[in-house]
Order: sequence, then C-alpha cells, then structure tokens
Amino acid sequence: MVNQPESVFKYTSVSKYSIMSLEDQEIFLNAPCNFNDPYDFAPNFRLSRPSKGDIEKYYEIIQKQNPQEKLTIAPEYQGQKGFERLSDQLINEMYEPLKESILRSAKKGGVSCFSESNEIILQWSHYADHHKGFCLEFDTKESPFSKVCKVDYVTEFPEINPLYIHDEDAIETYVRLLRTKYTAWSYEREWRIIGPSAGSKLKYSSQALKAVYFGTKTDPQDMERISKIVRSHNEMVQLYKGKMNETRFQIDFEQIA
Repeated sequence: MVNQPESVFKYTSVSKYSIMSLEDQEIFLNAPCNFNDPYDFAPNFRLSRPSKGDIEKYYEIIQKQNPQEKLTIAPEYQGQKGFERLSDQLINEMYEPLKESILRSAKKGGVSCFSESNEIILQWSHYADHHKGFCLEFDTKESPFSKVCKVDYVTEFPEINPLYIHDEDAIETYVRLLRTKYTAWSYEREWRIIGPSAGSKLKYSSQALKAVYFGTKTDPQDMERISKIVRSHNEMVQLYKGKMNETRFQIDFEQIA
C-alpha cells in the first residue's frame, strides 16, 4: 500500500466557482471527459491470457448464474493447445464488453485532482491561470482527503484479466485503470479522489484546509477576498505569497499575515 503524503494541493484559478467552493467548503468532482488528457479515463488496457484457474472460476460463476444448465468445457478445448484456443477466444469475446463497461462507468464517475507538491511551476501555469490563481493545501488525515489515491505513471497500457467483469475484485481493477496515466504527466505528481457521480460535491471541515498559497501574479484584491473567506472558517489557516527565485527556476513562498 502506498503511503499518503501529509498534504495534497489543489491548484485553481480565481473564479466564481472556486470562490463558491471556498465559501461552502466543498470540492467539486469533475467529469473525466473535461480533462486535458484524451487518454484519461478512456478504456486503455491490454488483456492478459487467462490461466486455467481463471477459466475454471469463470465457468463456476456462469454455472451459478445458470443453474438449470450443465456447463462443461468442450473436448476441442481440452489439453494445452485446446486451452490456448479457449483463452484466445475468451479474450476476443470479452474485450468489447469490458471496454463498454469501463466507458459506462467513466461517464458516470467524478474525479477531483490534487498534487503532492505546491511548487510545480507548470501546474501554476496550467491550472492556476498562469500564476494568477492560488493553491490550497489540504490535510490527508481529514475527510474526504483521506481517500486520495496515487496516480500511477506508465509507458504502456495496464494489463488486466479479461474475465475481471466476473471477478469479485472488479471495482479495484476498475479504479486502478482510472488512476493510470502516461508517464509524460508524471511531473504533476498527482493524487485523486474518485467518486461515483460527476458534478457532485464533497464537503470538508474547517480543519481540513491547512494553507493557501497565492501565485506570483495573483491580484491583491483577490488575495484579500480569499484570505477573508478562509480565515472566517478557520483563523489558523496559513497564508503565503509566491515569489520568483532570483538565482534558480523556483517559486519561493513567504508567509503573509
């Protein structure tokens, strides 16, 4: 099991929606179709060859679902070569149903994305309105941030068992697909909260927000407004202002009142 960081960070622009979320102490679960990676939440996977035990388990489950029928493995699928033919046939038969199942779930599910660092310059550029936005630090000991899962960065599509639809670990396998991204995105150091419904919101307590970091170009009026909102919920929230380092490519944060 991957150890969670003590904090996760949410980069965002200054907008009526981000202000409302601060006022209501909520995070929004976005629809994956809105993400900037076309492979995100698409049914990207490779199918592994099922083992003999996998196939036997598959037949047992189908038999329980159809108790009136006696299911047996046909003679042409007996022996090593027959077993290999059966495995290939199952892969061909299960790929499209599995793909459609993932697509249906992806259209319903919602996600909120975080990073384990607030110092990633590209994140400030891409998600915080070119450094004019802000970044929220949340405590992973507090709900719902205790449920964040780490994104895995890979060079190839993940490999899964084609019989997983009938597997009791189907949900775990599905979630693994949803937190897998191409390695080019690894600079984001992403963690995610995956929920069942896109467009829904999750509440968090006043203690969950630890700090707010303002970008190097955040408007002073926006800083004042945001500071008042978060401090009205919790006076202990720390406030920081970003400043460009003069000797290296780095954003330094100085605590403000």
